[in-house]
Amino acid sequence: DCLVLKNVSLSATQGFKIVNGSKWFQGAVTADKWAVLKENGDNMKLSAGSYDIYVSKTGKVITVVNAGSPAPELIKPESDYLYLLPSDNWLEANAHFAAWIWKDSGAGKVYNFTEHPNVKGLYQLKLNGANNMILFRMDPNKKVTDGSSTFPEGEHWYKSGDLKIGTNN
Repeated sequence: DCLVLKNVSLSATQGFKIVNGSKWFQGAVTADKWAVLKENGDNMKLSAGSYDIYVSKTGKVITVVNAGSPAPELIKPESDYLYLLPSDNWLEANAHFAAWIWKDSGAGKVYNFTEHPNVKGLYQLKLNGANNMILFRMDPNKKVTDGSSTFPEGEHWYKSGDLKIGTNN
């Protein structure tokens, strides 16, 4: 499900970007890991070498491997997880993300999003069956305790309204 560039030689000082129409994309690329592509960033850089570059057909993720090596498996979303792809301005000031989640008939609890272990720039949150949430963009100095039933009022830079969690998470 990827577009592939084979045997791309890069020098130590050389960078690259991906263009799609009139939009330029970049990512914090690390060899053998997937990374989220974002618009209008700095050039992607790697050590000098020969690489195979894989870009998802959706144009949202990229991985780079040594030429001839297989690409790491692209993640498949898990049904009880919510995924967050924050914009660059949401990542400013080392913000982190949390959500107050609850089931229609249950009490709410707060949980932190964590960066996905295999995709740099993608964050995930285990829903534990919840179907409602309030999303928070948090000051990095204001931590919440996972599973706490204390609502994090006043500890955030942004708070959404009540959001219904659907099946396309």
